[in-house]
Amino acid sequence: MNSNLITNFRDIGGYRANDGEIEKGFFFRSGQLNNLDDEQVSFLKDECKLKTIYDFRSQSEVDKDEDTPISGVEYQHLDILASLQDGGAASLEGMFSDLNNIDSAMYKTYEEMVISESAQNGYHKFMQDLIEVKKPVIFHCFAGKDRTGWAAYLILKVAGVSDEDIFKDYLKTNELRKAANEQIISQAKDKLNDQQLAGLESALTVKAEYLNYAIKTMNDKFGSFENYLVEGLNLAEDYKDKFIELYIEK
Repeated sequence: MNSNLITNFRDIGGYRANDGEIEKGFFFRSGQLNNLDDEQVSFLKDECKLKTIYDFRSQSEVDKDEDTPISGVEYQHLDILASLQDGGAASLEGMFSDLNNIDSAMYKTYEEMVISESAQNGYHKFMQDLIEVKKPVIFHCFAGKDRTGWAAYLILKVAGVSDEDIFKDYLKTNELRKAANEQIISQAKDKLNDQQLAGLESALTVKAEYLNYAIKTMNDKFGSFENYLVEGLNLAEDYKDKFIELYIEK
């Protein structure tokens, strides 16, 4: 499987969990899936056996760069950050509008991914679908790092993966987006000053502090991850048991 075909693509299966290992071939994450060529479409459809695409971007992001349709693959649009204009600092447009204060904008974005109604509704739909039908899915946003990163956190945490491995997967984005980020920065060099370029470079990466802030926000508001699943995402109390039964290889 050539994971270099699509920016920030990876299968988050294979991690050790409390009761075994997450099955490979079911949970793929990536950056946006626009302008895919025939080889990329074939990779997702024939090699990954993809059944559903979950797009976490804002409506304006989707309108600007629609996902490439793939025959036989369902498309679900879940606007996770509808509470923020155009997806906040998680979108490329939002990044450019917050370059002088990017850390503050990113913390606000991660807070909204936990507490906003749009995020809770979107992640509820996504997580509930996973236990309704067992099938290969891919989930993404613009860069595949923030909205997608929290979705990956939810899957790995429910499965019982260690915090060390969860953060390892989260930070892998910085390696896998390196070429794409360099291209975006290169195209923006003539339009931005040095401070703004530094802000853009920071905005295009992930930091452990961002994910830690989302986790702290979750714990402060709900008391625990388990309470967040039930009270924040409106999932059944036995959700974890159902998920583990479906996706954990003993």
